[in-house]
Amino acid sequence: MTEPQALRFLRAVHEDAGLRGRIADSHDDLSPEDLVAMGATLGWEFDANDLALAFRHDWTMRRLFFGTFTR
Repeated sequence: MTEPQALRFLRAVHEDAGLRGRIADSHDDLSPEDLVAMGATLGWEFDANDLALAFRHDWTMRRLFFGTFTR
């Protein structure tokens, strides 16, 4: 199960301005596979599906935390 690795990658993106900058600089050209490759260079192992699930869970938790979850 590599979804936890994808969640760690998303957290690193949130916390690391340099990593966010790398992503922002390539925003229009990045595919999920590019993000998987970027994560791999940083030591995390996950695939595009794991990244999509992690992203979904991350945003669901944010909505719950900030009270903006709608039905």
